Amino acid sequence: YQLMNTRCYWFVAAVFEASKRLFPGAKQDITKHNGGSCYWIRIPQKSSVDVVCGEYKTAQTALDAEIEEERRVEQEVREEARRREIAELRAAAEREREQCRAADEQYRAADEQRRAAEEGTRREREQRQAAEEENAKLRRELEASRANQL
Repeated sequence: YQLMNTRCYWFVAAVFEASKRLFPGAKQDITKHNGGSCYWIRIPQKSSVDVVCGEYKTAQTALDAEIEEERRVEQEVREEARRREIAELRAAAEREREQCRAADEQYRAADEQRRAAEEGTRREREQRQAAEEENAKLRRELEASRANQL
């Protein structure tokens, strides 16, 4: 293990410091901290922490944008499905209105035929009655004529 080649202590310290900066409410529970040094030589971490924080913020911004895009796409899919559902409901309602109009028209036509038939029956009855009255009148005249001839 070669500490100077692997720099794992530096990496852990940089990530730890960056985490503390990015999440200020986090609590550190250590009594003594000797991080940031190698063989008691202080290694500056500020630039490394700044890089880690910058990379984190870039990655977080990209992740936030990706999540927002997924939400937007899901919302568009839901809205499109809702628009289709509304269109289908409107089409069904229009079909139902058309069926009601057709049924109403059939009812009116049947009612008109019934009235025409009743009117025809009434005319026939009136014509029959007029013919019977005419026959009765002619019989009376015939009987009167026969009675006058006798």
